[in-house]
Amino acid sequence: MFIGFWYQLNLKVMNRRRMMMNKILVEDVNTILLMHFNNNMVDSSPYERVFSNPYSTFVTGKFDNAVDMLNDVRPYCNISNVDWSQGFTIEFFAKFDSVPSGDFYGILGTYDISSNTSENSGFAIRFTSYNNDGFYMTVKGVGEEGNYFWSMIMPTVDGTYHHYAFVYNNSTLKLYVDGVLKATANIGSKSISPITLYLGRWTTYNNGNNTPVKVDELRISNIARYTSNFTVPTSPYTIYK
Repeated sequence: MFIGFWYQLNLKVMNRRRMMMNKILVEDVNTILLMHFNNNMVDSSPYERVFSNPYSTFVTGKFDNAVDMLNDVRPYCNISNVDWSQGFTIEFFAKFDSVPSGDFYGILGTYDISSNTSENSGFAIRFTSYNNDGFYMTVKGVGEEGNYFWSMIMPTVDGTYHHYAFVYNNSTLKLYVDGVLKATANIGSKSISPITLYLGRWTTYNNGNNTPVKVDELRISNIARYTSNFTVPTSPYTIYK
């Protein structure tokens, strides 16, 4: 009986370890893009997307290195053939050098603002201090004009990195700063089918402005990852669940 007890105990421990190992080895297919920016433009997501016109200058980031968008480089990659019906999450750590007014400064974008063609849709993030508008988020459905979300939340300019998460659950758009919900807007369901993702600009219509922000740990997912306040990551993202 004693031997049987230890056998059962060891079997439970082994099964638990096996479950943990299996969990670690499962790739998170909902991570559409994952950029660590550690002196390179390598996409660490399962899709291994390749950027054209990549950044080549890197600065000190949140965990390792980051990219400085204050230049005229506009990297882009293909993000087509993705199911966005569950919404999306766009999150990153950012250190803002300033928040200029009088114009929009793009962090990323996927569409041409001047066109409503069927394939021209997606999302965009930009910011400005004009009229205290703060972050702008746009979700543009296929064949529609964009739904603009004025958050009235200014980027934090204090010399440190903060976590920003833009979450869309195919109904409501939310902005979290350092894991805390700061703004929300109900924009309804949008069918999006973005093809090209640009960094450092919010629309493919123009070249964009030199954006005074440093960005680290950019992760784009095709699900709404956060439904309430959450704990900000204390280490780089991984591609495993």
